[in-house]
Amino acid sequence: MGESNVFFKRLVVEKGITTKVGEDYVKATYTLEVDLSTLEQTDKTVEDSKKLVENLIDKWIEEEIAVASTMKEVAKVPEMDVGELGDFPWKTFKTKEQCQPHEAGWIMRNFEGATKLEEALEKAKGPLVIGEFEYSFSGDRQQFINRKPKKEK
Repeated sequence: MGESNVFFKRLVVEKGITTKVGEDYVKATYTLEVDLSTLEQTDKTVEDSKKLVENLIDKWIEEEIAVASTMKEVAKVPEMDVGELGDFPWKTFKTKEQCQPHEAGWIMRNFEGATKLEEALEKAKGPLVIGEFEYSFSGDRQQFINRKPKKEK
């Protein structure tokens, strides 16, 4: 694109995303308006301004996608008391003794109090983060439920 004498008073960029969460749709739209009247304008400066604005909105949309993803995970989880999960008889992997509250551990899948957690893991079809832990099935017959502290991003 060659240099020309362009003149725009403003640049308006709008982008959005619609995400399905459970049975509902969540829409997020971002509009950013930039005053270009004080800018020494060329085709390049206008195009650079547009790219800058689009990149900023794309970051906001990425954050929205992360929130929607979290909402999808929450929608899969039956209501559970996180404190109750901590009270399960979690055993350490090495010594098979009672875990400390912050430690990784395991319980038998058929533990009487774990029905809701078992259902949530089946619905999630993979690891599930609840509170401070990530939960998953393990064992050659998926007979255990494991927990490990969730990874910080």
